[in-house]
Amino acid sequence: MDTAAATDIQATACNPQLQCPLFSTLPGEIRNEIFALALVQYEDSQKAFLRELEWAFWFDRGPEGRTGMNSCLSFFRKLTPQQSQDLKKVRFFMQMFRFENGTELHRLFHQPNFNPEKLTITIRYSDWWYWESDTPLRMKEDWLRRFSGPPGLRELKVEYETITRKKDAMMKIVERNKKWKLSVGDSEDGGHLSAEGTTLVEWRWHGKSALGGTKWYHHGDGDTMEYVVVTDTWRYVPGPMSEEDLKMREILPPEHYPAQDSDDSDESDEEEEDDDADYSEYEIEDEDI
Repeated sequence: MDTAAATDIQATACNPQLQCPLFSTLPGEIRNEIFALALVQYEDSQKAFLRELEWAFWFDRGPEGRTGMNSCLSFFRKLTPQQSQDLKKVRFFMQMFRFENGTELHRLFHQPNFNPEKLTITIRYSDWWYWESDTPLRMKEDWLRRFSGPPGLRELKVEYETITRKKDAMMKIVERNKKWKLSVGDSEDGGHLSAEGTTLVEWRWHGKSALGGTKWYHHGDGDTMEYVVVTDTWRYVPGPMSEEDLKMREILPPEHYPAQDSDDSDESDEEEEDDDADYSEYEIEDEDI
């Protein structure tokens, strides 16, 4: 590198900016103080969240600091009351073994600083049970039965994704889940979330068929394949649920639910489940909404 060229600054080529009062009126000593104060470092304890910002968390296969139950809990525990109030939108990317029985959602919903108005839960194609062996799609209703959202929750979106040839099987699950009414904790008017009357939104896209660098036999011979995403929406409805809806939510005996490991065990389980894959880097080649 030519250091001479880098340091050869001609004073005559500089603009003195005499039209600016900062340079033409103020003494240099005051100007230096202004610069020193303007550039001083400080820690901003009042981190603000933009109104339209959506804060995302991955319960597996995500970026560092945003992946796993511990990271998610730590984030919300550190929020100030004002930050908690300002954070309106949250998204969870959840694998079925983290999502289906509703235990981890229950823990998060009972964090004092977790109180978004809108929550989106995304189930990717590679989040379904044993997708690697082309197992038929399945999802228990336990998470719906145990769902008890934070008091301020006013909208829940669930995004279901699979490959196109499995759409019919996925739609049976979507339509079944849509019938559920979901509890919201301690709402003044006893309201709840309902997907009754909301429109399902579908879109498709083309992505890699080799997930995690592995070619899967049931994905065919092509380099890409078509995925389909269906989004359902539950919105807040004032007033209590019907007796029939409440009966659906009766909690099953404890033996119905699998035992839960500690947080540390959960984190190690995540690594074992997906030590050979990172499927978050899908490449969108075409989109048809």
